[in-house]
Amino acid sequence: MLIITPWIRVGGADILCIHLANELSRPGCEVLIATIFVDPKDLPSQLKRLKFVTPAKSIAWLCQRSRFLFLTLTPFFLNHF
Repeated sequence: MLIITPWIRVGGADILCIHLANELSRPGCEVLIATIFVDPKDLPSQLKRLKFVTPAKSIAWLCQRSRFLFLTLTPFFLNHF
């Protein structure tokens, strides 16, 4: 199962993606979350078990800090899936 979301931060649909991935992985289903960056601050403990597909750490770091780069690079990365 592949879940695609622009980013993972505390709040809204991001938490739902984490809970959905966690529940789907319990019966043995392999779940991946494709995202530009993950902000682990205040995220649930299930985050540690989940597998994320992200660009290189330097690109993720730039996208997390620059709205322009995030909006420019996200379509290219996420359209790969």
